[in-house]
Amino acid sequence: MPLGLLVIAVALSGCAKRAALEDPFSETRLERDLRQLVPLVEQAAGRRFVTPPRVELSSPEVLGKMLREEEELISSVVLRDTPPEVRAELLERHTQVVDGGLLGKYGIFEQTLYLCHDAIVQATLQSGHPTSDVDGVAMVVMAHELTHALHDQHSDLERIVRGLDDQDALWAASGTWEGLATWVAERVAHELDLDDAFTMLCALQGWSPRGLSAAGAYPVWATYGRGRDAIAWHYDHGGFDEVWAVADTPPVTSSGLFRPERWAEPRAAPDRDYAAILRGTEQLLAKGDWVVGISILGEFELRGEAVVADNEAELDEILGHLTQAWQLDASRPDRSGSVRLLRFDEPAWSERYLQVLGHQQTAAASMLADAVGREVEVDVEPFDAVPADAALLRHARVAGLGGTLAERHAAWVVRGDTAVIVTAQDYRPGLRLQWTVEEVFRRLDGGADGDTEGAPTP
Repeated sequence: MPLGLLVIAVALSGCAKRAALEDPFSETRLERDLRQLVPLVEQAAGRRFVTPPRVELSSPEVLGKMLREEEELISSVVLRDTPPEVRAELLERHTQVVDGGLLGKYGIFEQTLYLCHDAIVQATLQSGHPTSDVDGVAMVVMAHELTHALHDQHSDLERIVRGLDDQDALWAASGTWEGLATWVAERVAHELDLDDAFTMLCALQGWSPRGLSAAGAYPVWATYGRGRDAIAWHYDHGGFDEVWAVADTPPVTSSGLFRPERWAEPRAAPDRDYAAILRGTEQLLAKGDWVVGISILGEFELRGEAVVADNEAELDEILGHLTQAWQLDASRPDRSGSVRLLRFDEPAWSERYLQVLGHQQTAAASMLADAVGREVEVDVEPFDAVPADAALLRHARVAGLGGTLAERHAAWVVRGDTAVIVTAQDYRPGLRLQWTVEEVFRRLDGGADGDTEGAPTP
């Protein structure tokens, strides 16, 4: 039954009422908590609800339907280059299993906040907190999701998603809406003396208010933690007016999360149609139906790779000389691949980036070895098959695993101010890395944009 600000009439004895209040997930308790939280969220966010928010306990069926609808909306935006029938198959696979780690979810189509009872209880107990803390954890989760409802009422989250350009814009937008919700939830938690519950929830995500705790949790921290920091920066510099200006119109690139002072800057106009240059190159890696996304290669992903290698400061200097960066990501059930194209203002920086990339991949291999408990064998050799100022082939595989499972092959090629990086995961590409690199440079040098006609056939 939907729960709103209206009192739900339930015939309970006095004893039953007391029991219901002790259960943080009873309708009586949820209604009471909602009445307490709504004004606190409004105060912390600087906006009032247009209509009373609704809260329900979730079920796998409801969550599955909701997640499918939202993922369908997002994939239609960031996977435009994937055939519709392939997107449909991907959605079916993803929504067959609902993530058990989901504590709460606001549905932008249902306009309802859903709490996941079992997940909240399990998360609280696994964090070493007593059962008595479940109520406080549920309150912080509700404050976070209520902020999404408030944001949606004032800014229309579906409109924001439909206006995204690509994956990097999605990182920027999700960092904005999750950052806003995290910032507000933290302020509400402080008002309710629930700082420990807020910190516990951050720790479950692999970060703390002081920063990233585990390198593998970077995507979550960059979205929630750096998003929170960016919203806090906007509040300090422009109050609620600036916070809601950003909430209504998120940055168009992920650099807005890391450099909030530049949130309103437009994307740099490309000198070429780089998306067209990359489009279709996955067919050189292997012909077939791939799930494809073409996007600006933004700071979100570039910094994530630097965090793993602990060389973000070195990357920061290089980013100052990066003029264009684009990537094509492609996946199939049995393999994946990517094509990256980076252009710098001077040739020296493209070779410098290759050196940084080497450090990053060494660190990534070490992390993988620790995670799987096996040695990762890495082989790097000169790549003489294509003309280049600098070129390497890198092969990595997990020792002791047969076949092509957990194999990663990459070609790193620099010509002048341009670096092209082609990778293939979980299969052996043979000559396909070479063919893909050659095709990208052919298009850059004046070949046809957006097709692979005339290129070698695998």
